[in-house]
Order: sequence, then C-alpha cells, then structure tokens
Amino acid sequence: MVPDFRMGVQSRLFKSGVLCKITPLQYNPISTSRLENRTSGDCGSGSYDSHGFVQAGYGVNWSTYVTFPTNPLDYVAPAPLARATAPTTAPADLSAGTNADGSTYGTAAGVKEATDIPDLVASYGSDGTFGYVKATDLNEVKNNSGSIPLYDRDGRTVIGAFGLN
Repeated sequence: MVPDFRMGVQSRLFKSGVLCKITPLQYNPISTSRLENRTSGDCGSGSYDSHGFVQAGYGVNWSTYVTFPTNPLDYVAPAPLARATAPTTAPADLSAGTNADGSTYGTAAGVKEATDIPDLVASYGSDGTFGYVKATDLNEVKNNSGSIPLYDRDGRTVIGAFGLN
C-alpha cells in the first residue's frame, strides 16, 4: 500500500504518435495499491495509444516513471465530430531534431524514461493544428481547465493552443 499523497499519475493520449490529450497529475488521497486517471474525448479518427507518468515520493523527493503504452486502438469518429477534430493522420514529418535555439523536438510516444522526452513535444492543438508544446509547460499542468501555447518547431512562434483535459 502506498501512503496518502505519495503517488501521482498523469495520463497522456496519443494519436498516431502525436500528443492530443493530457490530464493534470492526480495524487492518491488515501492509502492505495493503485491509482487511475483517464482522459476524456477524442481527437478524431486515427490510431490511439495512451501512456503517462507516475510520480512516487514525498515532499521534495519525487521520482518520475513513464508508464507502459497501451496497445494501439483504431477509432473512427462519427461524421460530425470527424470534421471538427484533429487530422486523421499524423504529419508526414515526425522526425526528431534540434532547432536553432538548441531545443530538441519530436514525439513523446514510446519514450522509456522521463528524461528522454524532447523539449518540444509533437502535439495537436485544440483546433487540430499540428505543432509542439513545451515539455516544461506539460510538467506544470495543475488543473484540467484552460490551455497552454502550441508552438511552431522553433519553440518561439505561437501557432495555437493545446487544450487541457
């Protein structure tokens, strides 16, 4: 059993390797042996998988672990939703790299360690625009309302918003 407030979970939903939903960290309010946290909604038709983070610790001494990804699930959105959500396929260029400012960019799908997440994470914005969110912004998600900026690959130009779930 894990004592109160010693474990936190954060869910992340990926469509074709691109982040499309995230939840804030949720901590166990009572002693428990498991803790669940789920996303809601979808990002249009496509192949989905989910994985997130688990934090364990107390006070200032926290360790972060990446959860195992789920098996992919193919989903076809109903016609009215398909027109109002993210594209059905990932952009042709999901390559990883480093921009002119020295920030790494790429997908966070399939990472094995929290330290392997790029500085700029490939993501779909609230309106389906493809761009990148800063990993530091994702780490600071405290509640499930509002949004964080969606950037171009340069990490400076804001091209939209990533809605928090």
